[in-house]
Amino acid sequence: EYDPIVPLQLTGNKTPIFFVHPGVGEVLIFVNLAKYFQNERPFYALRARGFEPGHPFFNTMDEMVSCYAAA
Repeated sequence: EYDPIVPLQLTGNKTPIFFVHPGVGEVLIFVNLAKYFQNERPFYALRARGFEPGHPFFNTMDEMVSCYAAA
């Protein structure tokens, strides 16, 4: 099942931070940035749908936003 939330750093007690993927949809570009928040706040990224077999790409921006907000 598709889950857009990718945990990149889970330690820390401050408010979690969420980053949305760039145009390509992948979140690996945030891996090094997440290290700066270690022991400070959890760091999550939202990954686009369509990277896994059987998961279609989003058809509209509204569909993507609704999915991310629900997650």
